Amino acid sequence: MKTATYIQISEIANVIKNKILSRFFPGELIPSERKIALELNISHNKIHRAVQMLVKEGILNSSGCRRGIRLCKFSQNQQPRLHR
Repeated sequence: MKTATYIQISEIANVIKNKILSRFFPGELIPSERKIALELNISHNKIHRAVQMLVKEGILNSSGCRRGIRLCKFSQNQQPRLHR
């Protein structure tokens, strides 16, 4: 992946992470990649790559084929959300 592309995907991943952490509880299903792409007006391919980046970081958990993506449980250094 080119450096510029990596930076762009990384920025998209940060936007997704901030939106998810502010709206969902650990273990909850998040919206589909396609819904996120529509909401952010970004191509599905870029959203998919950003979500995969968040899965590798341990923020999201994907159980595979069409089962959805869930917000992972918080680690000790993360602060849980108090409200929606």
